Amino acid sequence: MSMTDYLIQLRPLTPYFFGSENTFGEDSTNYFVRSNYLPQQTTLLGFLRYELLLQNGLLGTDPGVNGSAWNRLIGQESFRADQADKLTDFGAIRKISPLFLSNGTDHYITAPMTMVMYDKDGKEELAGLELSFEETGQSFTTCFRKKVPCLTVKKETYKAKWEAKPVWLSNDGKTIRQWPYEDKFEDGRGFVNGLFIEELQTGIFRKKAKKKTDKEEGDFYKKVSYRLADNFRFSFIVSFDLPPETKFGTRIVTMGGERSVFEMTAAPTNKSFENIFPPSLFAGYAGMQKALVLTSDAFATEDISTLCDYSISEGVPFRNIHTKTVPKGDYTRINGGAIAKAGSLTLLLKRGSVFYGEGLDRVKAALDKPAFSSIGYNQFAEI
Repeated sequence: MSMTDYLIQLRPLTPYFFGSENTFGEDSTNYFVRSNYLPQQTTLLGFLRYELLLQNGLLGTDPGVNGSAWNRLIGQESFRADQADKLTDFGAIRKISPLFLSNGTDHYITAPMTMVMYDKDGKEELAGLELSFEETGQSFTTCFRKKVPCLTVKKETYKAKWEAKPVWLSNDGKTIRQWPYEDKFEDGRGFVNGLFIEELQTGIFRKKAKKKTDKEEGDFYKKVSYRLADNFRFSFIVSFDLPPETKFGTRIVTMGGERSVFEMTAAPTNKSFENIFPPSLFAGYAGMQKALVLTSDAFATEDISTLCDYSISEGVPFRNIHTKTVPKGDYTRINGGAIAKAGSLTLLLKRGSVFYGEGLDRVKAALDKPAFSSIGYNQFAEI
């Protein structure tokens, strides 16, 4: 075996849908569902495991008979959030980078959460928050030190009406694309959040009759899927330790619960995620303060806001499906207890969250979760 890094890119060929906690179901009263903009890192892991089995003729075979071949490629178990401190063996999949977006040779990542829509005399523009420590001032911290943290925008005290605006940042630092805006097309559709095109589907959601004598019931539903704009594609880097003669290459694939269709390209690369998005890229967004910026969603068992001087962060709900290659199990179906949905909902810290402080060792220790970091969560840049 030999370690090789691959740049994997996924270009949507159809509108895609990545599920969240709001889903259709027999007992659900929610008939409006919206796709997540991005796939979870666990979705990428499941996709890689599936593709390795499929491209090497193991999908549908009995892991009880071909266990050694399965284990070499994908390991025995998938990711489990309840084993955050344990490094799980995923076979040939050694490490997955955080997801990012690409458009040709340009790559984009979520910028730190320090951009706001600054309004001066009726003129709006994107501007960055600055953090300083003063004896007096407006404070939004839960952890006071000798001086009070103060937020300013263009040297003015921050006002709540200057709404925070997530943006995508190019890897050369020269281009930012704001998330929450729309450019309308002639047919009424438009870019949503800068890089995404909304696709609305409506119809009748059929409920099965509870009794043979009852008629099927129907309810009106709406489902929002997305397309990526401007030839953008989802990208990530995977470190593989592939057995000899293992097949893994470019092809048309499906991913996500709705089996959305993508063109996958997979090519060896000598660049790492940190090469593409170095810490210096984010330095100007910390307001000349020492900080730690999340470059992926992150899990921590402690309240990190109490471990630093100041933080700007949001939460994002997380729940995953885990599988186990038990004898007579089938990776492609939910049967025999081989596939199960995690029982509890977890709240992750959202990518782009910023944590300020002179000494951030305790923050880094709280983010040291091998199970998460090995598949692209809990990644950060220190500036």
